[in-house]
Amino acid sequence: MVTVAQLLADPRLHLRAVHLPDPERQVEWVAATELLHPASYLEGSELVLTTGLAMAGIPAAVWASYADELVEGGAAALGLGTGIAFQTIPLELRRACERGGLNLLEVPHEVSFTAISRRVGAGRAAASPGPPASPPTTASSWPS
Repeated sequence: MVTVAQLLADPRLHLRAVHLPDPERQVEWVAATELLHPASYLEGSELVLTTGLAMAGIPAAVWASYADELVEGGAAALGLGTGIAFQTIPLELRRACERGGLNLLEVPHEVSFTAISRRVGAGRAAASPGPPASPPTTASSWPS
């Protein structure tokens, strides 16, 4: 597995800690989404990545609700990609993450979400004994 702190320490990713209440939190998966309500799609311990396209111009109360939902969904951290919808991390988002105790990272525009996903995947593979398991090929073959 990989921790939030290990992702931040990887010089290839250029991630920046904005709020880091739990740097040793394990990241099991990466979930990239532009949904305003992504929590029902989370299983826990995800690094949620977004460019914030759906959030441009939203009121502060929506940021609070968004961060609360991520915490309730068990997210390990939120990474906001800057340079598209936001040039910097919105103060309202930072405050919402501070209130909820959610790790908040800035993902610079030049860093692909895929690079972060690959780093988390490499950490998972390194932590797994034996050959990697094959992913399910259809929804009906997923474990229940």
